[in-house]
Amino acid sequence: MKVNKSAITIFLMFICVNIFSFEISQTINFGEPALEEKGDYVKIELAGCRSIGNPGEPELPRTPLTLLLPSGHIARTVELNLSGKIRIPGYFNITPVQREYPIGFSENIEFTQPDPLIYNSEKMFPVEKSAGLQTHFSRGHSLAFLNICPFEYYPVSGELYYYSEIEVTVNSNIDPEAFEQNSRFYRNDERTRAKITSLIDNPEAVSLYSDLPENDRYDQYDYLIITNSDLEEYLLPLVNYKNTTGILTEVMLIENIQTDYTGDDLQEKIRNCIIDQYENQGIEYVLLAGDVEIIPHRGFADNAGGYEYDYDIPADIYYSNLDGTWNDDGDNMWGEAGEDDLLGEIFIGRMAVDSPEEITNFVNKTILYQSQPFVEDIQEALMIGEDLGWVAWGMDYKEEIRLGSDSFGYTTAGISDNFNVNTLYDHQFVWSAYGDLIPLLNDGPNLVNHMGHCNTTYAMKLNNPDITENNITNDGLENGFNIIYSQGCYCGAFDNRTTSGTYTDDCITEVWTGLATGPVAMVTNSRYGWGDIDNTDGSSQYLDRQFFDAIFGEDLTIIGETQQDSKEDNIPFIDYIQNRWCFYCSNLFGDPTLDIWTDQPEDLSLNHNGVYIIGQQEYFLTVHNTAGFPVENARVALSVDNVCVGNGYTDVSGIVNIHLSSDVVIPGEMTISVTGHNLMPVNDIIPIIPPEGPYVILENYSVLSGDDDYIEAGETVYLDVNLHNIGVEAVGSIEMNLTSDDVFLTFIEDTVTFTSIAPGETVSLENAFSFSVSEDVPDHHPVQLTGAISSESETWNTWINLMIYEPNVFSVEPGAFELELGYQDIVNEILTLSNTSDRTVDYTILTQKPLTRDITGSYIGCNTAEFTPGETTNWLFTIYNLSPDNEWISDIVVDFPAGVTVNAAADFVGGAGGPMLYDGTTGEAVSLNWHGETSMGYGVLHQNQAAVASVNVTISAEFTGYLTLNYQITGDNYGSDPHTLNGALQLEYPLSWISLSSTSGTLTSGENEDIDITFDANGLELGLHNCEILISDGDRDVKKVYVSLLVNNTDSEDSEITIKPALIGNYPNPFNPLTKIFFSLNSQTAEKAELSIYNLKGQKIRQFPVSSNGIKEVKENEYSIIWDGTDHLGNEVPSGIYFYRLQAEEINSTRKMLLLK
Repeated sequence: MKVNKSAITIFLMFICVNIFSFEISQTINFGEPALEEKGDYVKIELAGCRSIGNPGEPELPRTPLTLLLPSGHIARTVELNLSGKIRIPGYFNITPVQREYPIGFSENIEFTQPDPLIYNSEKMFPVEKSAGLQTHFSRGHSLAFLNICPFEYYPVSGELYYYSEIEVTVNSNIDPEAFEQNSRFYRNDERTRAKITSLIDNPEAVSLYSDLPENDRYDQYDYLIITNSDLEEYLLPLVNYKNTTGILTEVMLIENIQTDYTGDDLQEKIRNCIIDQYENQGIEYVLLAGDVEIIPHRGFADNAGGYEYDYDIPADIYYSNLDGTWNDDGDNMWGEAGEDDLLGEIFIGRMAVDSPEEITNFVNKTILYQSQPFVEDIQEALMIGEDLGWVAWGMDYKEEIRLGSDSFGYTTAGISDNFNVNTLYDHQFVWSAYGDLIPLLNDGPNLVNHMGHCNTTYAMKLNNPDITENNITNDGLENGFNIIYSQGCYCGAFDNRTTSGTYTDDCITEVWTGLATGPVAMVTNSRYGWGDIDNTDGSSQYLDRQFFDAIFGEDLTIIGETQQDSKEDNIPFIDYIQNRWCFYCSNLFGDPTLDIWTDQPEDLSLNHNGVYIIGQQEYFLTVHNTAGFPVENARVALSVDNVCVGNGYTDVSGIVNIHLSSDVVIPGEMTISVTGHNLMPVNDIIPIIPPEGPYVILENYSVLSGDDDYIEAGETVYLDVNLHNIGVEAVGSIEMNLTSDDVFLTFIEDTVTFTSIAPGETVSLENAFSFSVSEDVPDHHPVQLTGAISSESETWNTWINLMIYEPNVFSVEPGAFELELGYQDIVNEILTLSNTSDRTVDYTILTQKPLTRDITGSYIGCNTAEFTPGETTNWLFTIYNLSPDNEWISDIVVDFPAGVTVNAAADFVGGAGGPMLYDGTTGEAVSLNWHGETSMGYGVLHQNQAAVASVNVTISAEFTGYLTLNYQITGDNYGSDPHTLNGALQLEYPLSWISLSSTSGTLTSGENEDIDITFDANGLELGLHNCEILISDGDRDVKKVYVSLLVNNTDSEDSEITIKPALIGNYPNPFNPLTKIFFSLNSQTAEKAELSIYNLKGQKIRQFPVSSNGIKEVKENEYSIIWDGTDHLGNEVPSGIYFYRLQAEEINSTRKMLLLK
């Protein structure tokens, strides 16, 4: 993120002198500085400015400035017009800038004394208020970087002044070499404009580039992977995955680059190859798939502010930042100031692998993280902070990442509130790697951030030998993969150099990322990380903060872009302290196109015509989430045999019209892939058919084997088939034949004949095929049936894949629990599981409420049966039109009770008539209306269709009892009655009255296990409660145990049964027209008790004294009455909500019921 300039006012003015020279003026207004005493010194802070400098200099605030210049220009001079000079009263001995130390370094640490040449001088400091003027280039754009200090400090006299306003004028002129570079690398696409705009303080200057021509490119692709011939085949799954998801990917081999490109060494040849592919093929990303023995590093030089010299810092930005040579004077001191190129053209990552096993692991993790995320761990993060031996702890550094920070003159976002962030800090207790860290890592946190001592083979208190699959167990299936960022020293030294200059085995980052259960990506340092011993204003911390700000503050979640942004935000201060060193040595180990998950992924639904006709040049598709809202910026790709033939992005309406880039000429199958940030990937398969003639496919089939659709040993299997002519012409009589060479199958009927099928028509045949299954078939035996559908002139092949199981996997006893408890009773029961199969079974147990529908015919369903008071959540409603006489549904009304606040809602989407429009109502206890226009047929829901709508609600923390949503469905008055249907959805608290001693486990063949079940009636309302216990082997065998719990009005702890007056409830509810109302009374209150029924207006319509004949005593002190839906005159009352009240000496209780007609 750019330095916070909320307190700085900026005015810009362009003056174009001529085509060869240019100047831009900017006026900056500064606020009032803040002073803080620190012992004998004073620290100066100014909003929007970083207090920074070289060690020993007075630490004065500076504001960064980044300006876009015309193409091919280089900034030459800076002129300042100072105004509003203000003296700050007093004598000031300003804090000297402190040197930084390698992270965890604890020897010979001392206070950096003031530079005597400055502090003993009567001269003004700084002599020049502008500093660091330099020009860098990105994608053909010239950017000037500098920083401005608005202060004047006179050390001997202690006088301090600042300027409230500074006009900055930057002069530039054209440079032939820069102009040539900019012309070669220029791009003007949306991604480039967005990147440039995010960097600069004069975004209106982007218009200077609007009319420049781009280079012609052909056969463009996005992603270049460089490796050698030994590893190429192991990258094929990643290449196929990227191509089918619309990231066009190609592989180039080191052996070919070595011979096909010029350069003084292999590094330069690789860079020239990347430049060529960038210029001519339009690549955006590069993956270096190989260790340094395969793809050598380029070592950069830096002196770390004069404290540490290194001429071989492994820096992969050599391969991503493509302007210049990085070594203009030819002295092999690569990356010296003035020879550098700090802005990238492409985004880079490395898989530092050298074996088939390592690259296979890396590839598998990369694909699994992106295609099948472990959703439960996406919003989990872990902060790790060690005792650095400094005043500042690792915890202090990490809290700035966790919470976000505006310290030290710049603002960075923290990890978003939807994440659960665990912390492991030595400041709180001295943690251990095995006892504390590994269990937390193995819980699968998505993001891990570390600050602590490291070396080449050591990080997070773990050594290379500790990094094993026995210790690190994340597999992406049971727990998610980590993305790890560490500031530690040398842990990313992928050239295997140690701090002493010797060489060792692979660095710990290589070991970790090459492990099958290790992180999917890491960002680590190839040399020292640097920090400030007294506070958190360190060079490595700057990059760390900016990395997570890129994710959560700037929405740059493609990890290669995240890493690049974290560096480029630092360019205005690159020459201070250890900034350049850290800029060079921080490298990404992972796929640079990997999109970091930051929220629960949205499930998607696709709408398209379901078939591709050969010759079709466009394919139209819409993407919605399951709430019915359109999804913008989803990447949609069409591929055939892992070759992408077209891709595009959805617009604000969720629509994309894909222009096919390759000719598809052979019938077959096309894959549709939809991916995007925080979108659950979707793949759909559609047939490719000729533009003429019939084309018959097996649309679907169903299996009947025994009394279910699971095929088991010894059974006879019947197949129903549906054939669909998706072609453009009718087909005459056809024959379908099934064959299989499986020894456990014997066909009874293997051939069937169909009559003609018109275009678009589907024909069905029950029990079309049959076969018997051997008793000797093994469990989980796969079977493939080959089908041939033949007409007089064509044959279409198809396949049916089936699975055969053992007859029974396990048994459960008892099959049901029927209990009657007092309102304070707790009882224990036993549920026995028995493995009756020949294999080991992993089982899971789930408790849920029985799923029921409230009314017959058309109805509304909800995606939940539970609620939690105090939560804000999305309820997904589905409306089903099951009208028997083709009536359209035109209106839907849902009533939300008091205590439920509607925050937002969406249209009902999914019907052929288009969206049924939501009326926009929000608030507490409101009725929401959705309407379709019957006269035009727009928005209505046709027969046998369904539509969905999402409603965001907040439930009061004080809400008690059941939550009932009453609804009304209205038709268009076509056909016979009824034209209006009423119903109710009843939501309950999560199940709390049943608990199990185990919810999962393993049973070997023949083994039994007893599960203790506790039923607790405490806190339950009187009356009947139901649930189901589902026991599953995770495959296909599910046993269901029904539970019925009647809570009565007795207290088993009393020596004598005590009856408390209570209004128990009515059943059924909703009802039509009869319902039975239950209540209890003791002998003292029964004689004068009365039950009354009221309508919504509060009018009493029926009264039942307990002494009347209509009330029956079910058993001692427990009563019931049947209400038939009539008033006191015997007239039928209309559908709607009614209340019944029990009044007696010790009770005045009211409940609600719903009459439906």
